[in-house]
Amino acid sequence: MKKQDDFKADGVLSISNQGAYEIQISVEGEAARVRLNDGDHATRPRWQEIKYDNDGGAFVTFHGRKLMFKDFMLVNR
Repeated sequence: MKKQDDFKADGVLSISNQGAYEIQISVEGEAARVRLNDGDHATRPRWQEIKYDNDGGAFVTFHGRKLMFKDFMLVNR
């Protein structure tokens, strides 16, 4: 049985041959959480409100870095 707080990636943003940011969007579509996965370890994600830039592009921040939704590749679940 899966825990309610299990992370299921909706998208992936590759940053190296072995590392990537993974993003999960809430069911309501108002929040998201990001984790860094380097193949051996993954950071602990936290939920945050989805923000929008002046052009209407959706993003979240991760350690001060703005991660745009448009840069993520969708994951087929």
